[in-house]
Amino acid sequence: MDWITFFSAWGAFFYLLIKLLFLQKEIVVDEKVSDKWRIWSWVAYLIGVGAWLVKFYLTGRWIALTVEAFGVPAMVLGLLNALKGSQDKKYKWLDRIALIAVVIATIISLYLARSLEFTHILELGIAVGFFVGVYLLAKDRPYGYLWFVLMNLSNVWLQYIDQEPLLMWQQVVSAVVVGLAYIINRRRQEGR
Repeated sequence: MDWITFFSAWGAFFYLLIKLLFLQKEIVVDEKVSDKWRIWSWVAYLIGVGAWLVKFYLTGRWIALTVEAFGVPAMVLGLLNALKGSQDKKYKWLDRIALIAVVIATIISLYLARSLEFTHILELGIAVGFFVGVYLLAKDRPYGYLWFVLMNLSNVWLQYIDQEPLLMWQQVVSAVVVGLAYIINRRRQEGR
């Protein structure tokens, strides 16, 4: 097994696990148990991000690498909010850092995608879906799931182009899982 395959498998496993943990968070009725699933989701995110950083570096996917790296502050914000069980005001500084990271990474992504090759447009779809999705989910807002669907579907096409069937199908499953998480959350909200 080569290093790209190794890091792809590691990243794919943890990023699918994240979506499954978020889905479990939405399925569970007990709020305290749901909060534990939310915490584990963010822990899995932080474990999986390293693999994607290395994989995108090795494959020269600079936009995707920028997206992942600059998304870490929002992941940490999500974990801290999940540990506190709310959106604690004392993390306002981290919230600002996460927003600044989103703006900087978006500018870098637009600069890197200036040639507007189709793969760059897909990477921008991944970037926007990832940034907005992670940020909204860090604040426990369910619309983040819809942005993840955009990210996953953009990634399906990119992995197809890169001839990465394992990652392509992982992204298809991820899109279905986050779509289900959104639907379950909305139905629960309507039932209240």
